[in-house]
Amino acid sequence: MTCTRHRAKSAAAWVFAVLSVNAAPGFANTVAYTDRAAFLAAAGGALIADDFESHPPGPIASAATLGDFKYSFPATVQPTVVPGAHGGQGLGGPFDVFVGGDVVSLWHAGPTGLRAFGMSVFYAPSFDTIAADVYRIRIDDGAGAGTSAGNPALANAGGVFFLGLIADAGSEFRQLSLLSVVPMDVNGDPLLVPAYQLDDFAYALPQAAPEPATLGLVLAAAALLAAQRRRVG
Repeated sequence: MTCTRHRAKSAAAWVFAVLSVNAAPGFANTVAYTDRAAFLAAAGGALIADDFESHPPGPIASAATLGDFKYSFPATVQPTVVPGAHGGQGLGGPFDVFVGGDVVSLWHAGPTGLRAFGMSVFYAPSFDTIAADVYRIRIDDGAGAGTSAGNPALANAGGVFFLGLIADAGSEFRQLSLLSVVPMDVNGDPLLVPAYQLDDFAYALPQAAPEPATLGLVLAAAALLAAQRRRVG
């Protein structure tokens, strides 16, 4: 009898373990990336690419949808599809580039939120090394709202770097901002932020959860528990 009861308790514990392992996480976890290869490997599955080559050149109207995103921005900013820094087309300002303090907000217009978003940033030469976190992606909704990815310290020669964010299941997002902040020197005076362009968006929709397999495990565990209880009775 004791052995049978022990098996029944073990079966009950296994049911709980199955449910626990397959439950959605109870907290938001969003990881920032500054390496495109690492971002692509971690994102897995099919990613959607937007390199701006298929979009007509020129200004983007406020609240207009370009590709899969609706654009919004302050009156002092005018995002524009421009000649790219390395050929082709990219996203910049009315004089081909964004400047320090600019912000453009994107809203994913698809039927679901996103679990990943990344982009390349091309920046101009500067007199000084560029501080970390001047250029950023920021999530503006969902469980990860306020989370951002920022650049590492950058050499003053100009160049290109990558920024990306990947969210856990349950922490998907629809709104994000692409921005730059103006750092201050020791005297509180603003430092120069090199002009920049954005390009090569890569983003991913939520992955389908393996519900049928999970349900099968739970049903099998429940059947085992029922059998053990009949033996105890």
